[in-house]
Amino acid sequence: MKLRLNKSLFSGIFTLFSGTAAAQLVAILLQPFLRRLYTPEEFGAYAVYLSLVSILVTVSTLRYEPAIVQPEKKPEAINLFFVAFYFNLAFSLLLLVTTGLFKDSLARMLNISDNHAWWLLFLPASVFMLGTYQAMNYYLIRKKRFRAISVNKGVRRVAEGGIQLWFGGLRFPVGLVIGDVVGNLANVLSGIIQLRRANFKASMHSFASQKGLVRQFADYPAYSMLPMTLNMFCLMIPTVFINKFYSQEVAGYFDLTRLVLIVPVALLTMSVGQVFLQLVSEKKRKGESFLAEFRQLLGMLGLLGFGFALVITLFGPKLLGWYAGAPYEASGRFAQVLVWGSLARVAVSPLTMVYVGLRKLRTQAIWQTTYFIMVCSLIFFRHLPVMQFIIILAVVEVLAYVINLVMINGIVKRYHKEING
Repeated sequence: MKLRLNKSLFSGIFTLFSGTAAAQLVAILLQPFLRRLYTPEEFGAYAVYLSLVSILVTVSTLRYEPAIVQPEKKPEAINLFFVAFYFNLAFSLLLLVTTGLFKDSLARMLNISDNHAWWLLFLPASVFMLGTYQAMNYYLIRKKRFRAISVNKGVRRVAEGGIQLWFGGLRFPVGLVIGDVVGNLANVLSGIIQLRRANFKASMHSFASQKGLVRQFADYPAYSMLPMTLNMFCLMIPTVFINKFYSQEVAGYFDLTRLVLIVPVALLTMSVGQVFLQLVSEKKRKGESFLAEFRQLLGMLGLLGFGFALVITLFGPKLLGWYAGAPYEASGRFAQVLVWGSLARVAVSPLTMVYVGLRKLRTQAIWQTTYFIMVCSLIFFRHLPVMQFIIILAVVEVLAYVINLVMINGIVKRYHKEING
């Protein structure tokens, strides 16, 4: 039997995907210029910085922002936004004090050179603005403002890339980090405009309501924060490991590999995943099954991922050498191996929204802890040549996401049986 496509689902995905793709295209088009303005060592330090931001922002809001899509009543959603905002503000202030006191010790631990250690002082600003926008983003998802989300992404990439190009032309390496800060600021300002258009009412702010919501949705920090933090840790920590075990230059080459492989994952995970989360939450409220949509998405994602993996495997070094300069053929050789782990992530990551939508957060925590242990085991291979280290990393990625898919599939099937008696 032919599956009937859910037009609303795929329309939302297409809107968000196309806008996200356009924003990422800006970053992709700028990379050949930026890679020639900044050295691999500078990109290595920047890659470690971004890894830290990505990990820290997963705990800055205590993961209350995904809960914004859950309540039926608008005031509750708005006050969940403020819950996430206040936790993010407190965390960022604490981070400001910590980086001010211990930046040199942190830089030595991460193998960041003295010339780049002071970049860590920008961490609180990046974390605060990115955490704030993520809360805005989930409110827009709740309102199905997918076009607005796409506009925000474009504003961020243009602002970020423009600053990085300008500072690169002036030969100021810190422009990479300042570009990230300015890009996140532009994202927040654009998000404020979009919230107003989505009829966000700050006047509904209520500390009493927020206190109750913190308790009502306590399972998000209890069970969602850990999996999300561990997931981001597993995604970003290989860059830190390579910088620590090898050198900033090798980390710079690995950073381009990560960028090339993460772009399709980010496009699909953010676009498909966010729309899928809205659909799962809505289906759950109505007591309806989404097994058909789940299978459609899995097939589509697997097909797209395989095509991408085949191209990178056959032409990776030549493509990246042409794209960023001859030295970056090393990035292409890394990509030939890691792309198969990326394929597994592309196919499965967007579907992990099932855990959030059905509130199976304990199950997600079990998988994420397993994945975390697998990634941490990479430290036992730190004495191997870098290419062998990359191969082991790819094996870990594939195994982890196959396990994840098996678990998600089981949850969806059980929910389908419950709904259909």
